[in-house]
Amino acid sequence: MTQRWKTTQPRPEQMTVSVSQVVAVNVTKARKIRGLTQEELAVKLRALTGGQWPRSAVSMAEGSWLSAPWERVRKFDVNQLIALSLALDMPVSWFLLPPDQRPDGGLVEDSDPWIKCGAGTETDLPALTNRQLTEIAISVSMEAGRPDGDLLHQRVQQHAPEYIVLTAVEGAINLNK
Repeated sequence: MTQRWKTTQPRPEQMTVSVSQVVAVNVTKARKIRGLTQEELAVKLRALTGGQWPRSAVSMAEGSWLSAPWERVRKFDVNQLIALSLALDMPVSWFLLPPDQRPDGGLVEDSDPWIKCGAGTETDLPALTNRQLTEIAISVSMEAGRPDGDLLHQRVQQHAPEYIVLTAVEGAINLNK
């Protein structure tokens, strides 16, 4: 992996990445899993959105992963996440799952707060750990007994009753229908 961290900036183990950078690395992973080139993904995105998605836009989006946090990073909006989900046939939550390596290839412990939500201002939320972002991505709110989990379960059953909803209860996995 190409190292783009500047030596005048903090060491890589002190660096954070943005949620947009997490999305970027997962776009690359999903595209490769699906066996698509950047051009093929761009064609799918243009067909889905009717917008401008040249191959260079896909390349820039994926390249955001290697951008240092102080450099310009591609930000993804909800419409783009949905389009990527459809084009790559992956659930939206896939794009929020944290990688286990930093852009420089260094390993990350689940307890390391290294994923930032925000624009780099003092009002940002504290950095998230891999575990926290994973819990957000897979909706821990679906735990049995939590009101928001019950509401989510009801909505899934209302709109897609054929889906089995997994809920985590004290480390055990229960199937609910």
